[in-house]
Amino acid sequence: MTAPSISVTLPFSPYRVPVGARGRDTVNLTPNARSGSFGMPRWWYARQQEARGIMRDAAFAGARSLSHEAAQAVQAWAKKDPEEMGVRIDIVLRSPRRVKRDRDNVIAGLKWAFDGLAQGTGVDDSVFHLGEVSFEKGAEETVLILRQWRKIADNKGG
Repeated sequence: MTAPSISVTLPFSPYRVPVGARGRDTVNLTPNARSGSFGMPRWWYARQQEARGIMRDAAFAGARSLSHEAAQAVQAWAKKDPEEMGVRIDIVLRSPRRVKRDRDNVIAGLKWAFDGLAQGTGVDDSVFHLGEVSFEKGAEETVLILRQWRKIADNKGG
């Protein structure tokens, strides 16, 4: 029997967060994106801040749109001892492009989504444990799948 899961979908990936008045520009929030000392203009920092807020707000709205029972389940998973139990987050990144993506960059680029998810569900993000990161071809979106996480007991001495 598999553990129940709860999905929150963001309509974009951390590689292409829509910003600007009409959302025509996109910002890459991953650490390997060109920024700062690599020659990006100062106004670009404002765009990055805007993109971070958009990602946080989208995850917050997704968490708030969960059913009451789903939100209570996430809170119950988080109430236990964080060393023994918590919330596992699996990430599915969908993109129409066949571009090789870096797992660590995806996780770092979703930092603001995790913050919004924690705020929307009312739990501390210290109970989040990152699971699998998978890449699929499809419409541009990011799916965060929440499941209950339990520490596996060590079988020492026998």
